[in-house]
Amino acid sequence: MELQLRNAISVPVVYKSLNHVEESRKKLERGVDRLLTLALSRNYKIKSLDHVSMPGTYYLVYGGYNDAKIMKDISLIYELLYPDLNKVMILPEKKNGNCSDRSNINADQKIRVGFASHYFRRHSVCKLICGIIHGLDRDKFHVTIFSSTDSEDEWTEYVTERSDDFIRLPEGFLLKNREVTKNLDVLVFPDIGMKTATSMWAHSRLAKIQLCFWGHPVTTGIPHMDYFITSD
Repeated sequence: MELQLRNAISVPVVYKSLNHVEESRKKLERGVDRLLTLALSRNYKIKSLDHVSMPGTYYLVYGGYNDAKIMKDISLIYELLYPDLNKVMILPEKKNGNCSDRSNINADQKIRVGFASHYFRRHSVCKLICGIIHGLDRDKFHVTIFSSTDSEDEWTEYVTERSDDFIRLPEGFLLKNREVTKNLDVLVFPDIGMKTATSMWAHSRLAKIQLCFWGHPVTTGIPHMDYFITSD
């Protein structure tokens, strides 16, 4: 099943023509539909999640299609095949209209916000998000950085010096280390879809409010993602 997942979800890095784009999209949709049907109708499970069974969807966005449905379907497939992925460790905020109800957060306390990424280093993602982190009002926010980068540099130092806590995850964002996110009000994922392991955390409810930044500009399809921050 792991190899079937990889084969169904993988898309070309470079297309030969517009016809190739269309053919690849149809193949992707057929593969995802077939796997979703199997996952819903049979008690299939996979033993582990890794770069083989969870290849990622980085190149999917570049086909130029509306990816909302297929990303939701892919997300559902993973959660059906590996139920522990969809773990609720903290109850989400209640929403009133378009805004979250923060009545249970003490107004005198700082908002505890975390940022989880592999790219807290010299990288386009850090160039997008690190300045925002650096500029947050520390009288209002308590900032925790969760980093799995294996090549720290001056950009890492730049974001570290303005964080209250910097937690290194040398093994990556794994299911077994999700507990380090405890007591967060908000958890920000700057780049879901670029690094497979980050998606393992994103599929879980680890903070009252969870949102995706536009480091990778496509919907995640993940039900625990409450908001998408856009540059518009």
